[in-house]
Amino acid sequence: MFTFTHPARAYLAAGLDSANAPEGLTIRLILQGESLDARVDHVRAGDVTFEHDGQTVLTIDAETAEVLEDYTLEMRETPDGSRLHLREP
Repeated sequence: MFTFTHPARAYLAAGLDSANAPEGLTIRLILQGESLDARVDHVRAGDVTFEHDGQTVLTIDAETAEVLEDYTLEMRETPDGSRLHLREP
């Protein structure tokens, strides 16, 4: 099952809040070939969603969730500060 750490959830929630994203918008992970993209989008039927403090902060379609089932989205410290990182199984 895809894992999404608490610090990563908080990071996305803060990003949505600072962008003043309207109610109902979330971050959607989109698999494009071998790369992963993130966009602000609405939840659609069949999506897998992840929440932080009652707010949906991440959405993945069922096909992408299957591909990422053993991965973990976490925060990692870099020279440029904290960044989201997708850790492979």
